[in-house]
Amino acid sequence: YSKGLQCVVDHIHYPNWRIDLDVDGPANDLIEHNTGTGFETNATEVDSNAASAANHGWRVRDSASGLYVDILPGFSGFSIPDGSTTAPVTAYSHNTVFGRLYQPTEDTGWTYGPNMQVPYNNGELIQNADIVGWHEAYMPHAAADGSDLWHSTGIRLVPSNMTAACEVSESFASIADNKVVYQLTDTGTTSVTLDTFVLNFPSNYSGIKEIRLGGSSIFKSSSSVPPVDPGVTISTWTNPDVTKRQLSPGAPEKLEIFFTKKWPKANCPNGTCFTGTASFTPGCQVNFGP
Repeated sequence: YSKGLQCVVDHIHYPNWRIDLDVDGPANDLIEHNTGTGFETNATEVDSNAASAANHGWRVRDSASGLYVDILPGFSGFSIPDGSTTAPVTAYSHNTVFGRLYQPTEDTGWTYGPNMQVPYNNGELIQNADIVGWHEAYMPHAAADGSDLWHSTGIRLVPSNMTAACEVSESFASIADNKVVYQLTDTGTTSVTLDTFVLNFPSNYSGIKEIRLGGSSIFKSSSSVPPVDPGVTISTWTNPDVTKRQLSPGAPEKLEIFFTKKWPKANCPNGTCFTGTASFTPGCQVNFGP
């Protein structure tokens, strides 16, 4: 919204929105437009009249998870609290949409001066990539309107169901005198992150001294971090790299739990003396045990 009259001449405002959505993470994103019969992907960097998409329908979609955010015209029914007169929303036929491959050197804010459009169209591929969308609006302001008339333009960002399917399966893998191993598989459509873990086990093992996921240590006891007792939930991880606690769709990973004391594995055939639970973001869990 804008009102007032700083320039007593007819002029045009071109507000710009830089939209770096990173839908379900920065990778695998697409820019799509509505053709009237469906959505079509823009393969390379694009400068396009916003109205070239049916119903002004632009979309940023993650090709792996299917999650998306629609970029649509703003609402026309806003009211100004002080009761001032509002001019009709400017037609979107003068708006422009830009799609760019993300480059750190281009993430500079607006440094391009007045009466300039978004630069950096180098014809780069923007399919299944880290991409940035821009929306340039158009809001003319006539001097004859005076200073009390409100003008407006804008867009709406409308997400799909942003709760991606979180599905993880587990299976017993092996047991040794000092550890038990499970296999975890992300069977959903998006990456998941291990948040909490609790395991019930015989006191003969004393405590958990280390946990590894996919070969990487994510929890390890030390002089300042004691071993974990049976039935105690682990929610603080000694490895600060959250990516080491992530599972990718379809890729099975070993979850290895090491104990401070050995106990003959024959006492716990096929891991039958263990029960427990692991929870994952964005919202699922698996249970361990017979």
